[in-house]
Amino acid sequence: MIKVILFDLDGTLVDSEEVILRSFDHAFVTCFPEHRLPLLEYRKYMGPILKDTFGIYTNDQELIQKGIEDFISYYRTIELDLISLFPNVDKTLNELKKRGYKIALATNKFLTSAMPSLTHLKIHKYFDELFTFGVIKNPKPDNEVIHKACETFNVNEDEILMVGDNTVDYDCTKGTKALSALVTYNSWSEDAIKTTSPTYILNDISDLLNILKGE
Repeated sequence: MIKVILFDLDGTLVDSEEVILRSFDHAFVTCFPEHRLPLLEYRKYMGPILKDTFGIYTNDQELIQKGIEDFISYYRTIELDLISLFPNVDKTLNELKKRGYKIALATNKFLTSAMPSLTHLKIHKYFDELFTFGVIKNPKPDNEVIHKACETFNVNEDEILMVGDNTVDYDCTKGTKALSALVTYNSWSEDAIKTTSPTYILNDISDLLNILKGE
């Protein structure tokens, strides 16, 4: 029986695609101009941590750090004007809390980067724990977040469901007994589904309510 539901943030709960793509473009213009891409092609970098993405292009740690800082600072300047919740997110989180599930965030963002979205969109109140980068030393696709959830909530691996939109969200459950669900409602998630085998596929986040009703 599922007792704990872990949610990825961007692309799963929050539609932040335009913010992320613009922020990548800004960072590439300032730090890696020779590798700049058409805007939509930055989608391939959504999921992994920024350090790993920028590390593809240089071993210079100072340049990597500058890329991270440029990305984050630009993201913060445009974020609140462009982000929104995907349909039925608030309704679904509210109902899951009423049913007694423990809900936690599982994101590769730092806490300081995740909180503005959560508070601005008024969904922070639903989360029992925030497993952000820093709290989790080894980000997704490492399965540390699954072990951390087991420890925090005193549950077994097979009582955890990880909900996300990216291969890293699925991969963090590999080697564990945790269940997985991938969404289909953003512009890149179907590619992740083609290369993984999640326990559940969600065409709408509210599909969770019917799945868990029969669980």
